[in-house]
Amino acid sequence: MGQRHQAFLIARVRPHGAPPDHPGNRRCVAAFHHQWCYGSLPLKAMYRLATLVSQPENAAVIRAELHALDGKYGAAAAAYPCIPDVPCPYTASLLGVAWTTDLGPERFCSGTTLQNALLHAGMSCWGGDNNDGISVMDITDPEKPAYCFMRNENDYPLDARGYLRHYYSANDIDAGAVDAAHDSDEKQDDDTEKDKEGNRHLFLAVSNLANVPLITANGLREAWPEERFRGARKSSSSAISPPLAYDDAGLPLTLGASVKHAINDDADAAELERLIWLPGKACQVLNILRDVSPFTEGAIRLLARALSELKTTYVDLPGFQLTGPQVVALLSNVDDVESLNLSSDPLVVADDVLDIIATAPTLRRLNLMDCREVSGERLVELVMTQPARFRTVEGILHPAILTINKPDPYPCAFTYSTMENRQIACIALPFFSAAQVVQGAIYVIPWRDGMTTDVMMMSMGLSLLGWAAFHSSTRKHGQMIGERTVVSVPKSTPLVPRMQTEMWMFVFHLPYFCMSPSTESKWGFVHYTSEQGDKADGRVKDPKLGYWAKLYDLQGFLDCMKREGRPVPSDEAVQTLQGLLSEKDSKTGQCYCRFMEPEDVTEIEPPSAQIYAALALQAGQSVRLRACVLHVLHMDPTLCECTSPTRTCKVSADVAPESRVLKRVVVSM
Repeated sequence: MGQRHQAFLIARVRPHGAPPDHPGNRRCVAAFHHQWCYGSLPLKAMYRLATLVSQPENAAVIRAELHALDGKYGAAAAAYPCIPDVPCPYTASLLGVAWTTDLGPERFCSGTTLQNALLHAGMSCWGGDNNDGISVMDITDPEKPAYCFMRNENDYPLDARGYLRHYYSANDIDAGAVDAAHDSDEKQDDDTEKDKEGNRHLFLAVSNLANVPLITANGLREAWPEERFRGARKSSSSAISPPLAYDDAGLPLTLGASVKHAINDDADAAELERLIWLPGKACQVLNILRDVSPFTEGAIRLLARALSELKTTYVDLPGFQLTGPQVVALLSNVDDVESLNLSSDPLVVADDVLDIIATAPTLRRLNLMDCREVSGERLVELVMTQPARFRTVEGILHPAILTINKPDPYPCAFTYSTMENRQIACIALPFFSAAQVVQGAIYVIPWRDGMTTDVMMMSMGLSLLGWAAFHSSTRKHGQMIGERTVVSVPKSTPLVPRMQTEMWMFVFHLPYFCMSPSTESKWGFVHYTSEQGDKADGRVKDPKLGYWAKLYDLQGFLDCMKREGRPVPSDEAVQTLQGLLSEKDSKTGQCYCRFMEPEDVTEIEPPSAQIYAALALQAGQSVRLRACVLHVLHMDPTLCECTSPTRTCKVSADVAPESRVLKRVVVSM
């Protein structure tokens, strides 16, 4: 059952065995299955995705993930060496979130997770269970993506209007443009107004993609050479995109020679620093310095001068060959740096990160993608063992941090806990700021946009909504939610994360379906520590988790954040969240979601959670099996009693191999 649709990301990547100057071949780098995606939904998802991937900082991470694939895998889907299932996890997470979640005014979230819905990047574009076609985006240049849709194997590549014409008439689509142009306050009957709103809805879905180029049939054929595409020519030379590489600066030889001479001569450097004041010269100097190796003290000084002249909080230095101490020296001479891109730097090492963060207290985002000397194992160890050193950052982007399936243990500084199918669902981040948490919490509260009916939408309790709400950095004033800078691939888990020295959690539990005031609903901020600390602090031991826990309200949480030195939110954001958490039902006068009681902190993870997690893991995250597991857990309460805090339980499931239906559950102590 469903209206199944697959979405793919393609890009030019140099195949295994090709020479360094090879322009690369298009190939699939991410694939995603959606069970219900048809009509205008793929158009809206494509627009959300185009907006996300084209944000400069997001695009920088995407480029680094693509660059890391160069020369590693065969060109065609079946060519050796075979590409991994998810070769670009950060990029794949953007695809999944865009295709399932809308945090804008329409507030949409579909019921799946990345682990369930991501497909093998080496699959055929028509290899999935499909009813309603495919969507494809070319992200060779993520800041200038291209797209197309196809309804079936015999179709031409379709633009937004062409795909929508399979569901709606041309008159309905065109009427939306007329209605939008002649909108008035004149009273209309309900049916007429509903029709007009629907037409405007279609028109907007089409017009949003009007300036995004269309992928040609030749581009699709290059990505999937085993498939046939109508409109493709035998030669795709006219459709070849430039290779994935940094653009040639194209600078005058005289300026280039002057820069290279000045970095070794203080007198010339002083003259050149005055030249940087001229319009456009700072950018030109940056491009010249990119190729300088080794970097000298004069080059650092000149680079700092150019960056200061640009007056930007985003320092974009991909491919620069800087050592850790040189990065520290640079940051010491550049003010208000919020984001630093060091991707493809061959000299920085993991231990340099601590000094970089300490030198720039305003730094929130650090891109270490494709830095071959930064050991992922060492970086994770530093975050796990010295969490206090990372309290000012919201994201460190490195392959070891951005995996879909996380290692165990994995650093979890902050966790958002919601209810999904009557079980908890947790989204955990390795880094966070108070501003980031308050921003995300506002977007997971359903009545923010007036959803105050007795039955709330199921999607508001799904973990993927929390993923989309909390995976981004704090937005600037006026920055739209769709334009967010994504700084993490969160850990998604049906259990409260274990093995942490300390961890903060925002608990927001609502009963399944019902949004009327209920004793089951609760919210609160909980601080977990591995040690009791001061006995007068009032912490209680949670024997299931092995943590000492203490409950805080919003103001108490913010006071702790200030003491920890974490960036705090604006007064406006705090007032918004406090108002939402305090909002009451007009009929009963009770809060939609009550503030937790101190004794609730040991009941956040229900007794059945460990059984559910074990069964879900054994079943390979099967959605259908999880639904069966939930049914068994609620129909047979004896299963829930098997998770005594002082014992361990072994769970096994007997699953029919064809249908994946749960036949038998065995629990032994």
